[in-house]
Amino acid sequence: MFPDTFSLPAAADFHVHLRDGPMSAAVTPTIRRGGVSTVYVMPNLTPPLTTVSAVQAYHARLAAIDPSVRYLMTLYLHPDVTPQTIREAKESGVVWGVKSYPAGVTTNSDAGVLSYEDFYPVFEEMQRLGLVLNLHGECPDDAEKGIDVMNAERKFLPTLRELHERFPDLKAGFALKMPSAPG
Repeated sequence: MFPDTFSLPAAADFHVHLRDGPMSAAVTPTIRRGGVSTVYVMPNLTPPLTTVSAVQAYHARLAAIDPSVRYLMTLYLHPDVTPQTIREAKESGVVWGVKSYPAGVTTNSDAGVLSYEDFYPVFEEMQRLGLVLNLHGECPDDAEKGIDVMNAERKFLPTLRELHERFPDLKAGFALKMPSAPG
């Protein structure tokens, strides 16, 4: 006979936006109530989290709201993030990865990436140290290049391929917008 109930361990959510201030105070307490104990926190705040000290301070604010959650923190890929920043991030024990946002494509992405080539030394260090590169996988709208909201993710695929070829051991994940269901 099958039991009437099942107990599952708490889940992990690897893409959360907890924001900051009053919004964070409202959202963060819902994590555990939703059955989640570990969250991978996105860094697109205002200003974005581009230093290890800023990430650590944000982590402390979140932990003050709910210390029972395990917060896996990320840096925002930005020119201020250097290979030395990546070493500091790894040593911190708080930063697990770096999130890349193409400039202007989503909330608080104005300071995002214009060219991935500029970050090759950062990716090399991330690959060496085992930090995860999280890619917001789309290209900014560009009428001259024929890029719009309908093909922005498909147009990003050559960039993804190039990064994989150059950094085959770089741990990477990516977020894509899911299309609406037909009908």
